[in-house]
Amino acid sequence: MARTHLKRPASAKSTSKATNGSLPDVPRIVKDVIDSVRREGDAAVQRYSEQFDKWSPSSFKLSKEDIDQVIARVPEQVIKDIKAVQSNVRKFAEAQLNSIKEFEIEMAPGVFLGQKNNPIDSVGAYIPGGRYPLLASAHMTILTAKVAGVRNVVACTPPAAGEIPLATVAAMHLAGADEIFILGGIQAVAAMAIGTETVPKVDFIAGPGNAFVAEAKRQLFGQIGIDLFAGPTEVLIVADETADPYMIATDLLSQAEHGPDTPAVLICTSAEVAESAIKYCDDQLASLKTAAVASVSWRDYGEVILADTVDEAYQIADEFASEHVQILTANPREALIKMQHYGALFLGPMTCVSFGDKCIGTNHVLPTKHAARYTGGLWVGKFLRTVTYQEVKSAQASGELGQLCGRAARVELFEGHARSGDIRAHRYIGDKFEWIKPMDNKTPADNARKDLRTIKRFVTTHTSEGTTTFSDALPEDAPFQTLPDNVDFALCYATDKFPVNLNDEADIETYRHYTENLPGITLPTGTVLRVVDIPPGAISPMHRTISLDYGVVLEGEIDLILDSGEKRVMKRGDISVQRGTNHAWKNRSEKSWARMLYVLQPATSLRVAGQELRDNSTHTIPGYEERE
Repeated sequence: MARTHLKRPASAKSTSKATNGSLPDVPRIVKDVIDSVRREGDAAVQRYSEQFDKWSPSSFKLSKEDIDQVIARVPEQVIKDIKAVQSNVRKFAEAQLNSIKEFEIEMAPGVFLGQKNNPIDSVGAYIPGGRYPLLASAHMTILTAKVAGVRNVVACTPPAAGEIPLATVAAMHLAGADEIFILGGIQAVAAMAIGTETVPKVDFIAGPGNAFVAEAKRQLFGQIGIDLFAGPTEVLIVADETADPYMIATDLLSQAEHGPDTPAVLICTSAEVAESAIKYCDDQLASLKTAAVASVSWRDYGEVILADTVDEAYQIADEFASEHVQILTANPREALIKMQHYGALFLGPMTCVSFGDKCIGTNHVLPTKHAARYTGGLWVGKFLRTVTYQEVKSAQASGELGQLCGRAARVELFEGHARSGDIRAHRYIGDKFEWIKPMDNKTPADNARKDLRTIKRFVTTHTSEGTTTFSDALPEDAPFQTLPDNVDFALCYATDKFPVNLNDEADIETYRHYTENLPGITLPTGTVLRVVDIPPGAISPMHRTISLDYGVVLEGEIDLILDSGEKRVMKRGDISVQRGTNHAWKNRSEKSWARMLYVLQPATSLRVAGQELRDNSTHTIPGYEERE
């Protein structure tokens, strides 16, 4: 493998001749401006705008009337062209957005993990001015942010020789900017990042700029997000013997005119094509209006390398990791397979970097200075925050995750994390831990205070010969306990799965577990048999359980009240079938206790009118007294 330089950049020689005091201290200047804006707000912004841009209007922000007047002054063809380009950018950005999928998966039974894409709330778009009015940056930043769903886009662009840049403002407005400021440089970036009396603070700043703008974004990164650290634009062309050297020269100079420090590189397998391209660059510079800039760039940063094969040319190009890579070979699409490191690829002679810069629809804000080795350019995804969520709906899964969490956390010496797992392993699958103290706030019921008889519970089992018999594994008296609101609950039986495992008294052991670790109103994977004794005149809170509940009045009369205000009087022997019902109970008697039996079974999630209904036991009963 051999590579030969037909032209080397002169930048190394130029740099060695520079004196130490000839270049501005960009980081220090930027820091001073940012600190001043942080202290003084608009006063500092006004001062630096006058100092750097000779621009000090009464208001940097353009009103709707100002924008309308600007639009009226822009030639009709320019407006049409802006709209045509923005249509391309929008179409591609929408395709990008559609490629980013939200999803939810069930990792294990009852364990749900998901991903959502939430737009950034507020974005600042910096549209450069300076040497050239970069209208296209408005499309690439503002419009792409709007496609992503960004609610508020604040856009800044510097004045052009003391005037409002008409076409740039038109592009910003048509792209969807919510607020437009004629404000440039460090002071614009600082104002958007920090917020002043008149410039809103944003969460993220996008857009290219000169060395001062790039340094401002670098110093403010962390306080706000940024698209990327951009340097001077770059172009690299891979060519073989089929390439047109005149076209190569044209395309190299098209990027060299960006600035005097633009690397323009040709890697070619044909010495004849490469040497002709060098000659044509010199010829075309004679008539190029931007030759004062492009000639310096080509002289100091232009490079031509001769490679033995196209594969070698691709390998060399990957080492550069250039911002723009143009492929002028017999089979340009093979670069999609053989190259990895680039900001954007431009395949074949009918495509060019300038299309990407100005009109084709892909984004022109791209990584430079070898950053293409680890990042891509600006795209709709930069304006989205991809977030995750998780929900555990299975008691068994929560308990098992709790066990795993406890072990994993203790390896890392995180005892607090471990206990968050322990409590779920304890609560949902019955694991015991020394640090967990009994939390039973219920006391055995005093049946003497009630005018109801004691309930007997009879549980059957089998002898070793298979004959049915009564079990003595559980007491016959129902285990009533009194809650703080004076209601008596008896958990008479409970299961944790379906079908129930009756072998070796597994179901009885499950029930024993729940008598020591009382469940909620329902169990997510099993059934609950409960008896409730309700004091005279008592009324429950309005509550909903996502379950199928069978209720039977054993003693007394009960009002079944719905959140609609409807009610039914249930007398002894009446039954209710409640299907995820928001309801309350009231003992109609002011003297006697009432008793109900419930069988509660879990249900799948319940959706009504597109909304998922959830368990809720905190509501009061609206208007019940008025309906009596």
